[in-house]
Amino acid sequence: MKKTLLYLMTVCAVLALGAWLLLPKAPSSASDAQTTAVAMPWDITLHKDGSTEVFGVHLGSTTLADTIVAWGMPDSIALFAKDTVPISVEVWFSHPRVSPMRAGIVLTLAVETSTMQTMMDEAQGHKTAADGDKKYILSDAHQEQLLQYNVKTLSYIPAYKGLEPAYLEQHVGRPAASWQQSEHLQSWYYPDKGLTLIIDAEGKDVFQYQLPTTLQLPAAATALTAPDA
Repeated sequence: MKKTLLYLMTVCAVLALGAWLLLPKAPSSASDAQTTAVAMPWDITLHKDGSTEVFGVHLGSTTLADTIVAWGMPDSIALFAKDTVPISVEVWFSHPRVSPMRAGIVLTLAVETSTMQTMMDEAQGHKTAADGDKKYILSDAHQEQLLQYNVKTLSYIPAYKGLEPAYLEQHVGRPAASWQQSEHLQSWYYPDKGLTLIIDAEGKDVFQYQLPTTLQLPAAATALTAPDA
């Protein structure tokens, strides 16, 4: 894996240097953050074609190579499968400089199922995750191939816990629907933004972004009306 990441770094090095020189410096204090234009997880750009953009990633258009140029090298790239069926190709960034909040980001790439199957069959090995899914270590050639693929979804995971629902609603807005999965876990849905906000009172919250046309509400979700409706 380290060898592959070094190779990918070489592929993107020249472009990355130019992009780094143009990137705004991250704020060094809370006061700096207030006076510096920085992206927050609720800053979602809606494009005329119905697609969305967050943290500079235009879902469905931005490639993995584009993201590496902007953020630096990822910590890992892997293919996940349930039994023998490939599910997704995921790219993990532990400390991307995209927001004043310390957070990790997971990207999934828009890789065809047939291509994922080939990558899985030719993988260097796999491990079994706690949920039973298999995590495959992809070959150097296949990881290089992934540079051309577009980002399909983005999950933003703040490093700290305890964001209050009232605070999130103030910044993100009132959701169109919600689902209380358990006493401490609930999901808020924003179909027009392609955003699912998972609020965990005992763990970390997760902002999940996808194209609005692909966001389907679970049957258990409850539609919400405006406070004055």
